[in-house]
Parts: sequence; structure tokens; C-alpha cells
Amino acid sequence: MTNWENHRTQTEYNDALIIKSFAFQFANSYSPLFYIAFVRTNNEQYFTRIGLPGLTDNCGELNNCMLELSFQLLTLIIMETLPKFVKDIFSLYCSKKQTTADCSDIDEYILQEDQKPDVGDFTLEEYTAKVIQYGYQMLFAVSFPLGPLLFILINLFDMRLDARRLLRTNKRPIAHMAQDIGQWFTILELMNIVAVVTNGCLIAFTSEFGRGRHFYEKLAIVMVFEHVVFVVKILLLIFIPDVPRGIKMAIKREKYEAQRIMEAECGH
Repeated sequence: MTNWENHRTQTEYNDALIIKSFAFQFANSYSPLFYIAFVRTNNEQYFTRIGLPGLTDNCGELNNCMLELSFQLLTLIIMETLPKFVKDIFSLYCSKKQTTADCSDIDEYILQEDQKPDVGDFTLEEYTAKVIQYGYQMLFAVSFPLGPLLFILINLFDMRLDARRLLRTNKRPIAHMAQDIGQWFTILELMNIVAVVTNGCLIAFTSEFGRGRHFYEKLAIVMVFEHVVFVVKILLLIFIPDVPRGIKMAIKREKYEAQRIMEAECGH
């Protein structure tokens, strides 16, 4: 579909591909979690509206969906990372056994390297996987506080595994220049905003803290929570600049020196 759109530049093509890929992954990865968090706790009215009266789907006798959400989140984390780890370790093991060429035989070594499979669109795959992981730990942070620690350990292991895979299993990828990370920055910013709302709703509508309260009280909890978080975020943006002052001065100095050299060359 993105190829048919005939974008003018590679940056526009990459941005369109990122949006389509992430939209699909977002719906595929987060829909069961949103269902457990916000629909399953009180879904009789939803079934009645669609013409299925009497049908219920709750979270057990205590109707504690926070506990089930935690287990579901942990299951998704394991099931999405474990197959990749097994596949990468198996491919590394096979490539190590097949490496029989002597380093002194240059022709045989080059031929063996040329027969390795291409890495494919490695950047898009890795960005998508990491952003989905980021969404797991941000959108539902209240239900699984140990998520960030678990993802740190997973990514430390995955980083070394990908490095070995790029060196031993696949051909060396060709580096391409990019203007920036593209739409991934916008996606991360949007996910941060959505995460504040979802965590506030989890506290007010799903957790034990909000159970038994009136709707207006729950709504007030959400509004207070999100306003406090947004104020803290704005203060951090004000007091912690994206680019440190020393780096800004170094960039200006480099531009000034480059301009002086060009003016000197034009003068001669």
C-alpha cells in the first residue's frame, strides 16, 4: 500500500510505513489489555446494547481485573520476546556449526559471507518491537510496576543477541543516512499522553482504590492525576533542555569556524 502511494522522498515513505505498521501492531497488541482493564469489569450493559442480554464476562468472583491485567501483561511480554530469543539463539548455534572456512582462505571466507541471508528491514522491526514494549510499560504501568525492570533485563540480553546475530548470522547491513527518527518521535509523544489518561483511569475505575466511589469522584481522580503529571512533565521540559548548553555552544562554534574557512577560501 505504501509503495502505491508514490511518496516524493524516502523520509515521507518511511513515515507513512511507520504509521501503518504501528497502527496494526497497536491494535493487535493492546486491544486485549484495554478490554480487560476497562470493559470486562462491567460489561453486562455492553452486551445488552449489542443485543446479547444476560451474557457476562467478568474477572472472577471478586471481579479483580487489575490482577488479571497483570497476568495478561506478563504473558504478552513473555510470549512476544521468548520466540525471538529462541529463534536468534538457534540461528546463532547453526551458523557457528556451519562456520568451517579458514580465515586464511580469503576467497572461501568472502563466499561464505556472501551466502549469509540479508537482515531485512532491521530498523523498522526493532523500532516497532521496542515501541510496543514501551507501550506495555507506560500504558499499564499501574497494573505491573515491575515491568520497567523486566524490560531493562530483556533489552540488555536482546542487545547482545542482536549484535551477535548481525556479526555472525546475517550479512552486514548497509547504513543509510536519516534526517531523524521520523514519526517514531511523534508516536512516543502521543503514547506518553495516552499513558497518563489510561493510568489515571486504571486507578479510578479498575483498581480497588476507586471501587465503591461515585462516577464524579472517579472522574475527579482522573483529572487531578493527569493534571499533576502534565504539570510535572512541563516543569521537567522547562528546566531540563533537550540539548545541553555546552553542546549548543559547540555547534555554534563549529558553524562559525566553517563559515570563516569558506569566507577565507572565497577571498583567495
